[in-house]
Amino acid sequence: MMVLTNYETSWYASVHEAYARREGFGPIRRIVARHGHKGPREIGCSEEFLDWLTDPEANGAGALFDFGCYGAVLSTWLLDGQRPESVTAVTAQNKPDVYPHVDDDATIVLAYDGAVAVLQASWCWTHDVKEIDVFGEGGSVHAGRWNDAVVRAGCAAGVARTPRPAGALRQRVVVPACGRSRRVCGRPALEFGVQPAGRGDSRGGAGIRRDRSKRCAR
Repeated sequence: MMVLTNYETSWYASVHEAYARREGFGPIRRIVARHGHKGPREIGCSEEFLDWLTDPEANGAGALFDFGCYGAVLSTWLLDGQRPESVTAVTAQNKPDVYPHVDDDATIVLAYDGAVAVLQASWCWTHDVKEIDVFGEGGSVHAGRWNDAVVRAGCAAGVARTPRPAGALRQRVVVPACGRSRRVCGRPALEFGVQPAGRGDSRGGAGIRRDRSKRCAR
């Protein structure tokens, strides 16, 4: 029997954009996943759910398990099922009066052969965060919530074009990764969001939702 676990971020179009582009950027070297919010009590979760979620025996942990699982699932998928060689975690209890029995903030480091994943999970942030950054040797993807994605790539000559993912409607110039904080060649950086299949495009696939040009900061 197969059981489907609804890890919400697994369905984000932005994450699928990162997956589609990972091979074009060369080997993945680092993944940074940030998932969290103000806390389950602060956002109004039911007492019945809170009783289980904050029970160190029934659930096993607090933010460590509640939000660490998202980054663990995405890292496994992006690295094609590779298992980490080591796992290290640091937890904190910043609000012991609210969550006296479990952690409310955690950082997990997964060390793979040739790559590292840093998973940040928290019930202490001022706002909702569900995003992941994927860094390869030739570029990176920032996958924000739902369909917001920013792709950066570059080469010695400056701006490069990445292979178009399957289903993409149009190609876009991406941000040059020249290792400098100053403006690169005066070229604009393009920021765009990908659109989930079936929304705004009868053919399905990931479409370009919008783009806005901005100059690289000096």
